[in-house]
Amino acid sequence: MIPHQHLNDHLSNPDRVAAVEWARNLMVSRDFVIFDSETTGLSSPVDFVEIAVVGPRGETLVDSLLKPSCRIEPGARAVHGHSAKSLSGAPRFFEIYPDLLEALYGCRVVVFNASYDQRVWDTAVRNLGARGALAGELPSWECAMRQ
Repeated sequence: MIPHQHLNDHLSNPDRVAAVEWARNLMVSRDFVIFDSETTGLSSPVDFVEIAVVGPRGETLVDSLLKPSCRIEPGARAVHGHSAKSLSGAPRFFEIYPDLLEALYGCRVVVFNASYDQRVWDTAVRNLGARGALAGELPSWECAMRQ
């Protein structure tokens, strides 16, 4: 149990107050989606092996395994359990890209580690060439971890 004084000190923390206000704003506005992914690892090249997008009421908008364009690092495999063999029949990123754009367009995109996922996303979209350029700019992603 947290002593009463320690709890009060923690509650007055400006960072915590800002995080609560950020989350409250999300829940009131309902103009967000949650983006979550699993990747091939931390080293370049890196690619998605799974992507999910959930709406503000908890509805699943996208949930797909993906066949990556590069090898899966052993450490990543230990975290998510996916292998080249288990993903061999999964679609490629470009195949679900239109569904992703539909789910993300016009929404605040909330991601646990936004800078990492944004880097992987940008690389995947860049690899699409002209198909990726057609989408235009999506809103900047918001990092739940930093909040």
